[in-house]
Amino acid sequence: MATHTNDRHDPAFDPNGPYDGAGSILSTVGGPSDPNPPESLGADTPESERLLEKVGENAELAGGRRYNATKGLEYGLAAYAPHRGEVVHPDTPLATASTTTEDIASRKVGDGQPDIGDNPLNRPLDRVRVDDGKRELTNQGVKVPSVMYDAVVVAPGEASATALARDGRALEFVRDAYRHDKPFLVLGAGRRLLAAAGIPAALPGGEPDPGLVVADPAGLAAALAAFRRAVAGHRVYVRETETPRV
Repeated sequence: MATHTNDRHDPAFDPNGPYDGAGSILSTVGGPSDPNPPESLGADTPESERLLEKVGENAELAGGRRYNATKGLEYGLAAYAPHRGEVVHPDTPLATASTTTEDIASRKVGDGQPDIGDNPLNRPLDRVRVDDGKRELTNQGVKVPSVMYDAVVVAPGEASATALARDGRALEFVRDAYRHDKPFLVLGAGRRLLAAAGIPAALPGGEPDPGLVVADPAGLAAALAAFRRAVAGHRVYVRETETPRV
């Protein structure tokens, strides 16, 4: 019974055998892109030293593994039985680190002591599930751009209107929403926010803006009806001008 091998370093390897690969297009010959890594980065800092260590170790690993010795086992009959690939142990964990600052502690990245060999991304998604149900609201402002919302409601309240009118993030939010022709419902003292943002009360021709519903809380029912009609139209295209007014 004839036998075939896909190991190019085996004397019995037949380059014309039925289980050969695709030639040079699947070449596994490799090496470091630069065989001589730099000796200095021009800055005497811990980050520079780590980066040099990482680059040097990467080059050494690539230079010592010019080809994949087990590549032949990925073709032909040998591929039916999964095999363990070649294992290489680097001299420093930095060689396989995603960054050179993983062992620098901070409130964001942690204690700087990564568990070598452990990949939290392989764990169930419970590691990142959160519940903000009992989280108190803060004054950090809106984190999502106004273009992601269908409409804007500015609630009444003297204190809130004063605070928002002084907040550049809030002013830019309503300006962007106005530029994107989003409908507005503005109640009571909320008018102050629109005035501070420079939002015009009427269309360029002087007609009322059908997407800018301004009312006092006492007239909420009629205001909601007008606001629903504006939202049903998706956007207030009659508001557009060649040059934005805001």
